Amino acid sequence: LDIPRDILAAMAAGYAPEGTPSGAHGLQILSPMVRASELPMRLTCLEYGAGLVYSGVRIDRSILDTVRTENTTFGTTDFVSRDKRVVWSTCNEERNRVIFQVGSADPVLAAKAALHVCSDVHGIDVNMGCMAPFTAHAGMGAALLDKPELAAEILRTLRRELPASCSVSCKVRLLPSMAKTLDFLQLVERSGADAVAVHLRTQEEGQAGNTLQYGKPAHWSDASVICSSVKIPVIANGDFISRESIRKFWSMFEGEKAPAGIMIARGALWNPSIFSSSEVAPESVLDNFLKTSIRVNNPQENTKWV
Repeated sequence: LDIPRDILAAMAAGYAPEGTPSGAHGLQILSPMVRASELPMRLTCLEYGAGLVYSGVRIDRSILDTVRTENTTFGTTDFVSRDKRVVWSTCNEERNRVIFQVGSADPVLAAKAALHVCSDVHGIDVNMGCMAPFTAHAGMGAALLDKPELAAEILRTLRRELPASCSVSCKVRLLPSMAKTLDFLQLVERSGADAVAVHLRTQEEGQAGNTLQYGKPAHWSDASVICSSVKIPVIANGDFISRESIRKFWSMFEGEKAPAGIMIARGALWNPSIFSSSEVAPESVLDNFLKTSIRVNNPQENTKWV
């Protein structure tokens, strides 16, 4: 599947690339998940039909403190820290379809981190929705929702410093009121973002300690209003845990503006073949993931955790 470099502009025009599972109204995207959205998971989801895949968040300083290294043994490009630890890994197979997510509360550091990896990825996404302590307590992630001017400056700096071929986006969540949510999204648009992903839950409805469980369903009914508030592509995230739930979501938008795509987290973690239009035996999915993990030399601890 050859996705053009201007895929986000294509999304805005309602373009669904060849190979997108039937019944989808737009792109189906692997969500950025800490520990989960590593190279083997991303490659496995792409094989089953994902249009784009996001990396798990990397803090700006952690990726800056690495050396880009070509691993000819395993065919990967590794970003290796001073203590010889692989902080992030990618490969040619995903080059035009992977979005690198950075965690930052500093426009200069965000730009430096993005420039360090931009030649190896399709785009850069700023984490503005994560509630985990390692991001939020440092003023990153969901903390940026309460600092709109800082969030805007990070996006403006990225768009100014990065080449036009590298997309700039952010992933947010709902703010306490719809008015505040729309204001923030319009600020994101004015600041140069090419797209925005929205987790259709507020911080209060999220669970920083256990994101595999939520007390309330995602606010799917808010998606159309959100999409109508901006011209850039909006990617919806929340509760896409099966093909049936995906079909149910898209059926809500007859005659209304729909998102450009959906972002799948738990559903992909439980079953990477959720992106496929046909049933795939669980044993086959597991075998595929394990073989991919071995092929790209994924750390055993991470493979076991996933």
